[in-house]
Amino acid sequence: MGKTLEAVLAVLDEAAVVILLAGVGVYILYSNGVISLTQALTIIAALGAATAFLVYKVVEAHSREVKVGPEALIGARGRVVEDLDPEGMVMVGGELWRAVSAQGTIPKGSIVRVKAIEDLTLIVEAEE
Repeated sequence: MGKTLEAVLAVLDEAAVVILLAGVGVYILYSNGVISLTQALTIIAALGAATAFLVYKVVEAHSREVKVGPEALIGARGRVVEDLDPEGMVMVGGELWRAVSAQGTIPKGSIVRVKAIEDLTLIVEAEE
């Protein structure tokens, strides 16, 4: 069984318990005249919608490719903290990196995007 299916089943298992308990509560409130049938159905529909949303988010999270290491930086945005002429320093992901401009000089304060990594040096281009 795949990890995504296991995660979805785990969410549905927990959601089934919550919906069952909420359904009992809603039934008690409805049978005692505290809420109307429309309100009871609205509550159950909202719980169903919340469950569907959670399942969607679990599937979405499990379908993303996990990036770690240098590959995670490719495509990331950063800010130039020391003029790139063509080499300088940039802040990417809260960390300072040595960077080389693929386009020539890029002034301090400019926004750049990481295009590649060579050793521990980022190859960046100015964003338009």
